Amino acid sequence: MKFSIIFAVFLAICCALAVATPGKPRPYSPRPTSHPRPIRVRRDINLPLEQGQQIN
Repeated sequence: MKFSIIFAVFLAICCALAVATPGKPRPYSPRPTSHPRPIRVRRDINLPLEQGQQIN
């Protein structure tokens, strides 16, 4: 019985501290643009090119 009273008081103190402390500000995350940059695909330079392909 004594343990449950101590545990309840400890839990109440923890909840009160959690409510009292101000939350951390969210890191700034910009909204995604309507046209995101295309993903670049890495290709091995030493691979032979097929016919019709051009080097960018």
